[in-house]
Amino acid sequence: MKKRAKKVGTPTVILLTVLVVVAGIAVFNYLATRSVKSSHIVLPKDADQSVAIAGQSEDYIVVTKENLTDVIASLSRPISYHQSVSAVFDDGSVQTNRVIELWVRNQVMLLSESSTDSVRNILTDGSTAYIWFESSPQNVAQTALPDGVTVDDLVGIPTYETLLDLLPPEILDAGYVQLAAPADNPCVYALVDCGDVGTEAAWVDTASGLLCRAEYVKDGAVFGTVTQTGLETFDLSDDSIRAVFYLPDGSEPFPFTVETETPQA
Repeated sequence: MKKRAKKVGTPTVILLTVLVVVAGIAVFNYLATRSVKSSHIVLPKDADQSVAIAGQSEDYIVVTKENLTDVIASLSRPISYHQSVSAVFDDGSVQTNRVIELWVRNQVMLLSESSTDSVRNILTDGSTAYIWFESSPQNVAQTALPDGVTVDDLVGIPTYETLLDLLPPEILDAGYVQLAAPADNPCVYALVDCGDVGTEAAWVDTASGLLCRAEYVKDGAVFGTVTQTGLETFDLSDDSIRAVFYLPDGSEPFPFTVETETPQA
C-alpha cells in the first residue's frame, strides 16, 4: 500500500521562500532578459535557416513567418520523458548557470534545478506544487500554483506552445532547419522580437516538440543560451521513470491511476 501524501509543516520563512520561488521561476525568461548589457558569449553558427533537409519534399521543408503557427500547431510532446537542459545568462558582469532535469509523465512533472549554490526540486501536477531543496529535504513546502502559472512557466524555457501565442509582427523569421547539435535534429526555427529585451531565437525539435536550443540577443550580442543536453522518452508501461515522482519522505502525492495512465484522445 502506498503511503498517503501529507503536508509537511514548514517555518513561515520557508513558505515565503516558496512563493518567491514559484513566482520567480514563472517569469524567468522575462526577468532574465530585461535591462541586459552586452556579454562575452560566442556561439558556433551550426544552423543556416536557408538550408533544406535532404530527402524531404519542398512542401515539407518550407516554413515561413506566415505559416509558422500552423506548422508548430501540428507538433506534440512525448507523454513521458526525461529532458536535460543547460541555461546560461550573462549580463556582462554576472553569469548565471542553471542545469535543469525535467521528468514528465502525463500531467505530473518533477523539475530539479541546479545552480552554483543549491539544488531545488519542484514536484507538481500543474495545480499543486511541492518544493524542497537538496540541502534540507525535510523541509517540503506545499502550495497551490498562482492563477495563470503553468508547468512550462516553472521550467522557464521556450516550448512550441509559447510560439503559438505570437502575434504576426513579433515573428521576424521562421524556417525548417537541421541543427548540427545536439543530435542532427530537424527543427522548426523562429526568430522573435521581444521589444526592449532584444530578440529570441528558438529551435524546436519536430520529432519531440521540445526545445533543442534558444538564444537571446541584444544589441548584436548573445547574452543568454538554453540548450538541450539530453532527452530520453518512455512508454507509459515503463515504470522506471515513475520512481522519481516521490517526496523525500517516500510519499507519492500524485499517484498514477488507470485514468491518468490512459492517453487523452
